[in-house]
Formats: sequence, structure tokens, C-alpha cells
Amino acid sequence: MHKVSRHDSHTSSIGYREHNIKLVYKKIKHLRLTYNRRNGEISISVPIGLDYEVAKAFLNSKIAWLDKQLSAHPPSIAPISYFNGEMVLLEGKSYRLCIVENEASNEISLHADTLVLQSNASLPHHIRLAIIESFYRNRLSGRITLLKAHWQGIMGVQATKWSVKKMKSRWGSCNPIKRTICINLELAKLSDSMLEYVIVHELAHLIEPSHNKVFKSVLDSYLPDWKARKAELRSYIINF
Repeated sequence: MHKVSRHDSHTSSIGYREHNIKLVYKKIKHLRLTYNRRNGEISISVPIGLDYEVAKAFLNSKIAWLDKQLSAHPPSIAPISYFNGEMVLLEGKSYRLCIVENEASNEISLHADTLVLQSNASLPHHIRLAIIESFYRNRLSGRITLLKAHWQGIMGVQATKWSVKKMKSRWGSCNPIKRTICINLELAKLSDSMLEYVIVHELAHLIEPSHNKVFKSVLDSYLPDWKARKAELRSYIINF
């Protein structure tokens, strides 16, 4: 089992759904779970030197309480610093980021529940961020390619250009005149169900530009559960 040390305290965390729960090591005798309603931060105060698996078991014993607290507040995509040991979200699943020093290459790979970044030890943090962002972008672009081909065929519409970029207030956008569609990079972190809803939503604007009854009837026809997907997507907060 993983033994937690004083040195580990600033990087340790546990993933729970879309949340990154911080483990804060203190000179205390008992574990304590806290939820900050103002910023949505969840943390566990842990006695210094306590085994990591004990902290996980403690969290599992408090899930009912935590779910009750979270039910009254929308979840958010937790801001990520991309440091070793941090929990990161990719395609609707949580992975632990493992940074491995490698002088020869800078690459990312998935192994079970771990996202492994091999990089030069002297590489600046902002360059590592760029490598990870490129990985997210490429994965998302591949998912978009499959979904857009499927739905453009079904809906009988065609966008002239697709792009991916960071957007602070929108999950997607469509220019019906130019027939271009843009998808938010943050969707790389969410499931195919959420991405599919955004793609169908934007393609529907090529049929009806506004959000009127015609537009909603288009969504009803092609994606009957769109309202449930929309409600779930709106529960997330875009958080770079």
C-alpha cells in the first residue's frame, strides 16, 4: 500500500466522480472530511504518516454524507495544475497523473487508471501543460470526427469547418451563415454523451439558427433525451 509522507502532502489526492479531493496532512489524530460550499472544494484532513488506503476507506465510509452535500450544489470541472499525483478528468473518467522523467521523449499514454506523462526533468511547467493540452485536443478531435460523420449523415446537414478552442462561456458555437462549428476543448474531459449532445445541438442550428420551437423539435426528433443531457451538462462549470 502507498505510504504517505510529509513530503507528499501537497500533491496527494483522491478522485471521486468528477471531483479532485485533496488530502491535507496535519498533526492531528483523526481523519476529517470537509466540503467548502463557496468554492466547491472537497478535502480530507489526514494525520501525517497515515496510509493512503486508510484515507480512501475513510472517504468510502462518508460517501452518503458527501453525496448529500453535493446534491444541493452543481459539480464543476475542477481546475487542474497538472502536477504529479493529481487526479485529472479525461472523457468522463478520473485518472491519476504520473509524471516520469525521460530525457529522450515527451509523450503521454494511458495505463488503466493512470495518465502517464514522460518528459525531460528540466522541461518548464508551461511546456508540460502544452503537451497535455495537445494530448487532450487530439483525443477530442478524434471523437469529434467520428460523431460528426455519424450525425451529419443522419441529420442531412454539413458544416464547412470544425474547430476546437477554449471558450469560457460556451460548450459549442455555430455560425449558420458560414456553416462553421466550434467545440470547447473542455469537452475533452467529459463523456461522449455530453460531447454528442453539443455536436447535435450545433448541427441543429444549421437547420434552424435560433432556439425556437422548430429548433427544439429538431432536437426532439434526433436526440429524444437531449433535455436530460442538457441538464447534466449545465451542472458543470467551465473552469480553466
